Amino acid sequence: MSGNHEVFPVSRASYLDGWRRRLKYQPGWLVGRYVCPGDTVLDIGCGTGLFTLPIARRVGENGQVIAVDLQEGMLEILQEKAMQQGLITRIRFHKAEPHSLALNTPGRIDVAFGCCVVHEIPDPARLMQEVFSLLAPGGRFIIAEPKHEVPAGEFEETLAAAASAGFHRIGTPFVLRSRTALFRKEGVPPPSISVTMSRSEDAVLPPYAVERTSNGEPGFFYVPWPGSEPPFMCIPPALRIRGLEATLLVR
Repeated sequence: MSGNHEVFPVSRASYLDGWRRRLKYQPGWLVGRYVCPGDTVLDIGCGTGLFTLPIARRVGENGQVIAVDLQEGMLEILQEKAMQQGLITRIRFHKAEPHSLALNTPGRIDVAFGCCVVHEIPDPARLMQEVFSLLAPGGRFIIAEPKHEVPAGEFEETLAAAASAGFHRIGTPFVLRSRTALFRKEGVPPPSISVTMSRSEDAVLPPYAVERTSNGEPGFFYVPWPGSEPPFMCIPPALRIRGLEATLLVR
């Protein structure tokens, strides 16, 4: 399998973060769903920052975005935007090589984004292997490919390459007119703790203690009401709750 589509040119860079693509990809929604404060996030084919800038805002001062692109011109445009928005310190700008991401940070990435880019890469199978090695155990990789450019058969080859690299497909994020997949690198699960409160007690659970639930949702934990059956009620962290028992995933 090999990518057979042209790389989007810098001369048309203004299109990449125009209103049509913002409407289609809903970058704020995707980032809010899959990225947590403090995460290290890889944005492959970052372009002019459609996803990079929302990610930088989401990860906060303790997180980082590694913005990767093959074209220096794209990185220069993104760098200027990041400077204007006060996000420059949260972003690492990295120029990829023609056939490799050329990154040496194995096992340190929490989440990777590959939106509208896999079909432009000469060797998608190698890309999958590289991303797999860069992700920490439990790390996730979101891809979205445009249906009008990537036929179903080609996308199935991408899924097969991801599986061969070691990924497990755990979901299908909704993106307009796109073929999508959410993958996870399996590994040692994060430790869990149980918090039990009587009906006469209140407790505020600190958000820094909550990472992701067992189904991969960030920033939430599931609270089983006495006698209830799954799915349980989803409660945001740091809410004051009473008389409930919760199992939390922690860093």
